[in-house]
Amino acid sequence: MAKKQYITKELTLEQILWNCRDILRGKVEKADNRNAVLSLSFLKFAGDKFLNRRDEIIEELKKEDFAEEMLIALSDSPAAYTKVNVFYLQQHCR
Repeated sequence: MAKKQYITKELTLEQILWNCRDILRGKVEKADNRNAVLSLSFLKFAGDKFLNRRDEIIEELKKEDFAEEMLIALSDSPAAYTKVNVFYLQQHCR
């Protein structure tokens, strides 16, 4: 008998999170999906704002001729993000 060949499909982070949400919440009405969609939208928004601000900080510091190691250290300062109302994301949350 021939072995079955399984095709693996790569999933995006959003698909993985959505699948985890489905498993954890079980069977829920379609109307309740808005909660998950809003949560994912907020996480995406916060992450994008953080990355944009991080790029701005690095560009500002490059103009002042800081070393690469110093750029990384200074770009991880929570104060640089909160002063322009951007959520600071910890290293393990990025």
